[in-house]
Amino acid sequence: SMSGRGELPVATHVVVLERRRLLRQALSIWLSSQEDIELVGNVASVQAINELCDHGRVDVVIASIDDDHQGSLRDYALLSRRHPELRIVALTTANDHQRAETLLSNGFRTVIPFSAGSPYLLRVVRAGSVVRTIARPSSTSTRPYGLLTPREVEVLSLVGQGSTTFDIGR
Repeated sequence: SMSGRGELPVATHVVVLERRRLLRQALSIWLSSQEDIELVGNVASVQAINELCDHGRVDVVIASIDDDHQGSLRDYALLSRRHPELRIVALTTANDHQRAETLLSNGFRTVIPFSAGSPYLLRVVRAGSVVRTIARPSSTSTRPYGLLTPREVEVLSLVGQGSTTFDIGR
């Protein structure tokens, strides 16, 4: 983020975890094209992320999670405990409350449905150290539990960059 004092933006170091090679390559190419994101790995296993974290800086893991990945949730919980500073983001086709809660209780900090789109994913990656991204469910809300609106993510990012409430409101 630029502070206005001529400083260079700090890159967010990202690892993509996707077992399907084509999707892993597509996500990696797209993320590499972003000026403020440094792709430090594209892997197919949680074990590979542990190795990357042990040998270099990793800020965010974007993990594509399918229903058949239930068995590996324990691996994500262990990864989160071993590297508590790591922000693990789940990309998923599911968007039900129970699924989001399961992921959030197993080390994921944010749950994003694929349908949210790339601008939303970028805002989440750039948002800084968000402890947990959980929206309060409401009977009138149609958005999936565990997700913030794009504006809420933008506000979190601005707060993380040190913006004041006055600046954010403008």
